[in-house]
Amino acid sequence: MKEKSTILLSRGFTMMEILFVIVILGILASIAVPRLVANKQDAQISQLKSQITTIREGIRDYANQQRLAKKVKKKDIYPEQLEEGEIKNRPNLFEYVISTPIKSNGVGWLPNNAIAKTQGWSDQANYGTRYLYSLGNGKVDEVITMDYCSPTTTKRTDRCNDDNIGDFICVTGCNKIEEKPHP
Repeated sequence: MKEKSTILLSRGFTMMEILFVIVILGILASIAVPRLVANKQDAQISQLKSQITTIREGIRDYANQQRLAKKVKKKDIYPEQLEEGEIKNRPNLFEYVISTPIKSNGVGWLPNNAIAKTQGWSDQANYGTRYLYSLGNGKVDEVITMDYCSPTTTKRTDRCNDDNIGDFICVTGCNKIEEKPHP
């Protein structure tokens, strides 16, 4: 009879064993969760870099088509803007230069802190050919700003001048996509 009661008591875990397992699981979770979050952001940045490359190639293709049509002036070779519509919160971006337009996140006219909270591309209404990309993490300093140097709608500045008409350049947040900011 004594043997049977000893066997029944020894089948469970002690409180120390359970606490030890919980501590180990906590340590493993604290290591794994930041890596998963970083991988999501890395994937977003890879997608963004791919989109920027596609947009730049689309602008080049558009210009080459115009050259084949015997147009020679820069203002005739490059598109005035990269999508159809007024320069204010356009729903589809880059539709003139890529086959499948990118949907706008619709917050281009809001203050920067609102832009930073919504992941994706938007246009900035007070600057016709400026595009913003937010990782959606709420950090204003991580919003990537890109300018398209249009032959007609962009004001001539140090950034967009006669030498770089037709360029899609990074202005801010460039370190996120491993580019140097355009001066």
